[in-house]
Amino acid sequence: GMLELDYVSPPHRAPARLAQTLSNEAVAALVNAIRSSLCAPSDKLLALRPVSHHLVLKPGQAWRLCSAFRNPEVRLQGRRLLRETAKLLMRYRSQRDLASGRAQQTESAFRVHFENPRAEAFVCLFNRCVDPPALCSRECLFDPSLFTTEGAHRLR
Repeated sequence: GMLELDYVSPPHRAPARLAQTLSNEAVAALVNAIRSSLCAPSDKLLALRPVSHHLVLKPGQAWRLCSAFRNPEVRLQGRRLLRETAKLLMRYRSQRDLASGRAQQTESAFRVHFENPRAEAFVCLFNRCVDPPALCSRECLFDPSLFTTEGAHRLR
């Protein structure tokens, strides 16, 4: 078997409610970097973790960063699936290269695999938010486009 430990900083280490948060432009740049990278999702998370203590986020910013990671449990349907897929393919060159076969999805360089990268990102960013209780709302944790009901209850 494998012993697995999860660590989250204690709440007293979280940013103050009135702390200066990251700009929306900086969050957009981070999301863009995460989505456009050809690295494996696990490696993207491993890169986010050591710098996450420098982030101070609003709940909506944490939601956007979490949404940059895939969640295999959430299935987009119908036109929304087509729209989101087309948007990704057209916006990010690396995704167009994947779709055309000029590039391949890489495996983790560190041989690490996370079953649900989005859930791992949520755990990583939870105490970096100036309003953690707001993350446990319908706008974030219970948003069906971010987590399934079962996945949200597992995170709680």
